[in-house]
Amino acid sequence: MSRMGALCVRSPWLVAVVAIGCVGAPGASQAPVSTQPSSVPVPSIDATPTPIPSGPLRLIGCRDGQHCKVAPGSYFTGPAGFFPGLEITIPANWFLTEQDSGELSLHPNDHPGDALLLWKDVRVVATTRRSGPANEIVQEVARTPEAFVEWFTTSSDFTVIEDPTATTIAGTSGTFLAVEVSKSADYGDPGCPSNPRCADFVTDPAHWGPNFFAVGGDEAVRLYVATIRYGDFDHLFVVAWDTPSAAELQAFEGQVGDILDTIRLPAAFIKN
Repeated sequence: MSRMGALCVRSPWLVAVVAIGCVGAPGASQAPVSTQPSSVPVPSIDATPTPIPSGPLRLIGCRDGQHCKVAPGSYFTGPAGFFPGLEITIPANWFLTEQDSGELSLHPNDHPGDALLLWKDVRVVATTRRSGPANEIVQEVARTPEAFVEWFTTSSDFTVIEDPTATTIAGTSGTFLAVEVSKSADYGDPGCPSNPRCADFVTDPAHWGPNFFAVGGDEAVRLYVATIRYGDFDHLFVVAWDTPSAAELQAFEGQVGDILDTIRLPAAFIKN
């Protein structure tokens, strides 16, 4: 992901050959050299192929903003990765721009401006500088799917382009909707390239520090929000599709569908 000016925004605006020598022992006479096979044992080459590990492999780490190549395959996230133990299958020709405790971010090589983002336990922030300081959590919006849906469907800084719909991802029942920045949004900070048509979405208070996710201009975002329970605690699981326009959002849906079908959430919640 790239960052927008001084705003500290997490947004895409953006076979070895072995030669064996034979040594003969000197004879006591001049008898002809025997043509019979030597009885000296000859080392053999083990042609058994090295076993290929079965099951998912640990997904590489990737710091925010890097371009990290990843081979197609099935993976799980390690102790320092996003949502440790999460499983996902990544197709060919995709790359990472983040894979750490705060986010998993995937992009197709042919459309690097499109992003599939996985978050957990994020909170809504003030949408513009006219509604509050940068990265200010809106405390009255609870960390629940219902509260998120109400926020994004009632805020004047967003336009709903896909109505909320119940669906299931990774075995969780949740809701998805799609929004873009409204034409009436007034961001109030020239640090946004599309000012005044910009809006901030969420932050992860445990991992993102001063950073937050925001979009501007014609960017469109589809959000999937669901509650997952581990023991006595509920956590918010969020998937975001982010594209430069609403039209591209529809096209991107076809690419991410197969990936979403492979996501498996961890059996236990590990805080990292």
